[in-house]
Amino acid sequence: MVEDDRLADSADGVQTDPELVSVVVEDEDAPDRCTIYHPESSGVDRMSRWITTETDLLVDLDSVR
Repeated sequence: MVEDDRLADSADGVQTDPELVSVVVEDEDAPDRCTIYHPESSGVDRMSRWITTETDLLVDLDSVR
């Protein structure tokens, strides 16, 4: 069975992308790191479906539009 990562909006049936969660880990000796993942994932799924980057590499979405 293949799961669809999109969620159906109950109001109009439109498929939308799921919300994501971000966690920032601050480190005095290294750049701060931000990890982004789906909030409903757990176990092996969470370990295989995430992305991490240094926070100083992130940009504000409105500043690049």
